Order: sequence, then C-alpha cells, then structure tokens
Amino acid sequence: MNNFIIPFEQTLHPEIFIEIYDSSNSIVHPGIINGKKTIFQDEKSETYTLKLNTAGVDVQDLQYIMDVKIDPELDDDQIQKLNGKEDRFQAKFLSPVKGCHDYRASGRNRDKGLKLNVVLPPSVYDSSKSLDEHSIDIVAAWACGHEAITLTESIRVLPKRGSDEIGRSNNGDTAKNMKIDIEEEAKATLNPPKYTANSYLTAFVVFIIVGGTLINACLAMSKPRANKGKRKL
Repeated sequence: MNNFIIPFEQTLHPEIFIEIYDSSNSIVHPGIINGKKTIFQDEKSETYTLKLNTAGVDVQDLQYIMDVKIDPELDDDQIQKLNGKEDRFQAKFLSPVKGCHDYRASGRNRDKGLKLNVVLPPSVYDSSKSLDEHSIDIVAAWACGHEAITLTESIRVLPKRGSDEIGRSNNGDTAKNMKIDIEEEAKATLNPPKYTANSYLTAFVVFIIVGGTLINACLAMSKPRANKGKRKL
C-alpha cells in the first residue's frame, strides 16, 4: 500500500466505524468519557462481536485488521509469562485468522465480524491500581486495494464502577467531575461528539507492519485479478 497511515482525525470516511455487540447479540452504544468512545464491563467474562460498519460506502474490496491494547501495558516477555491470575484485564480474539498473542485478527468487508473474549477478574477492584489504570482499547485499520491504511475511531473498555468508586481516579478527579463525565456519556449516545486524538498511533505503525502477514493471508484466499502485482503494506 506504500502510503502513510491516515489517522481517524484525517479520514475521508468517518462513517466507517467499529460496531460492538455483547454476547446476547445486542448492540452496545459507547458513551464519551474524556473525549473517547467508552463502554463499561461488569461481567467477569464477555464475548463481544466486533463488526466494521461500512454501510453506504463503496468499499467492496476492503480488508481490515483489529487490534486490542491492554493497560497496564506489559512487554513481550511479561506477556509470555501471564497465567490468567493477574489483576489485569484479559482479552483475546477467537477468530480463525489471528496473531500476536491473539491480540489481533483480520477480516473482510461485510463479514460476520470478529469475536473478542474479554475477562475482567474481580481482583481488579481490589488491586492497588486505580480503576482508571485498567482498560482495553480496540481499534481497526482498513484499506482498499493499494490505498493508504486508515484507522477507525477506537473504543475503550473500562471496569464497571460502583457508586462508592465514582471519583477514584489516577489524576485526582472528584466525584462531581466523574458524575459530569457519566452524564455526558449518556448524552453522547444520542449525539456523539467528534473524536479527538488517537493516543497510540505511533505504536500502531509497528502493528500494521506485523499485521501485514494477516492481510497477505486474506489476499491469498481472494480471487485473482487482472493486476497480479502483490500488495505491500
């Protein structure tokens, strides 16, 4: 594709976005917390279906990769040693075409979406870290043919807060400020504001390079075209 990555703020197709469904196949409407699309999880384990909505856009040959980033972040050696008992979100894609510790998976336009299992250990609420330090960010990178790769707006998953947890945050937000954020989240469902900055665009460049193998695998299964030149990331 041989182009710079286009961040969501510069996309020509903001109408292409991630739709998220819970295990009962009900759509989950993210709110806006501190400028980011956000949902709260209160179930110990939830399997979400993530779909790339391209309705009304002529992108028949679109392919995409979805990526999850878990905070607190760990390096590769630490990830290898995880045993599932840590005070930390766990997430993995259940889709056939996946990689990078199951944190990434790929698909094609108008498929049935990707399955992502997210586990929220109860110990997260008892850990020494603030609830605001535990999160998952979900983002998609898509492209058509030899066009540039474009990022979607990301969705953040946070632990569900109880009434006694409102106001507990790493940056010292008061209960009043947190209450305002939650009220804005409810309003955002009906009138979502424009997305601000993607906080991990730089790290995502590395993801695109590694994820190229998944895109190429999808291409190998597609029908041959008149132009048989190989696509490159």
